[in-house]
Amino acid sequence: MSRLRSLTRWETGLLVMIAIVVVVGQAISPDLLSTYNLQTIAINNTVLACLALGVAPVIIAADIDISIASTLALCGVFMAKLWGGGMNIWLAALCAIGLGGVLGLVNGVFVVLLDLPSLAVTLGTMGAYTGIAFLILKGAAVINFPNGLLNLGSGLIPGTQIEISTVVVVGLLLALAFVVHATPYGRSLFAVGANRQAALFSGIAVVRTRMVAFVIAGVFAALAAIFYLGNYDSVQANIASDQLLPAITAV
Repeated sequence: MSRLRSLTRWETGLLVMIAIVVVVGQAISPDLLSTYNLQTIAINNTVLACLALGVAPVIIAADIDISIASTLALCGVFMAKLWGGGMNIWLAALCAIGLGGVLGLVNGVFVVLLDLPSLAVTLGTMGAYTGIAFLILKGAAVINFPNGLLNLGSGLIPGTQIEISTVVVVGLLLALAFVVHATPYGRSLFAVGANRQAALFSGIAVVRTRMVAFVIAGVFAALAAIFYLGNYDSVQANIASDQLLPAITAV
């Protein structure tokens, strides 16, 4: 109970500081809370939000995945190549999500089944995934994606000023929050993160819990790739490399 009160005080202090920054910022620049600026902030942070949501279960379980940005890049490149080869863009997006799950599973196999340090493993796969993306595109870029994808990434809900991508990300946030806080799997995540050995002795499927966390990270990185392509209308092998540390910091 005392720990919960401490956490609440910490979060309350953070919210107060954010409120102060917003008030001061609005006083300095009246355009800070303008509709256009809020839309721009929301759209530009869609990719970051997806990456952060995906890696959150991994961090809760006391692991780390620093390959999420590279997973995003490889899934985006894969999706673009499939579409360039004649596949429907939404079917290509589903294939990219599947690839993201596989890439996350690869991380899980090395970290969980082979009992290797997650930092070292994902550092290696970060380079490997980026390298594969470079081999596929050979330094080129793919642009001019279909309007449907662009609407998902940067379009507005008809008749409103609300971005479609923002609504989707909020839906993903609510779904993941439910899984983490209201399901046995979510409770297992916290138990594994607090004390892996004690969780094992308590009958929790530690291996499965950690493996699923890495798969979730891969799937959400692929979703982030879809939003990236829809927002920026382009893809290269090194996209979103600057989103890794902000995503982990956000968690």
